[in-house]
Amino acid sequence: MSKSKIWKFFVILALSLVLWALCGMVMFVGMEVTSIETTLIIHLIAAPILAALISKVYFKKFSYTTPLQTAIIFLSVVIFMDFFVNKIITILI
Repeated sequence: MSKSKIWKFFVILALSLVLWALCGMVMFVGMEVTSIETTLIIHLIAAPILAALISKVYFKKFSYTTPLQTAIIFLSVVIFMDFFVNKIITILI
């Protein structure tokens, strides 16, 4: 694997993790200040907006993948992180 491919992989991975972290922040702050139902509604609205903003930055500066590939990568990373972080927290608690 060339340095270029590794760089491209880490760029999209990093942006995917930023998206996951921002959605996590929405959930964390929401649960501190309001009910879980309201937090989930806010997350439902915020998640696609955050994804669109991060995608805009990605396609403006990098654009290494197609929109469909990017959406699949973003979604896969978020699902992976949600699943494994939840499993780790469950094990620790």
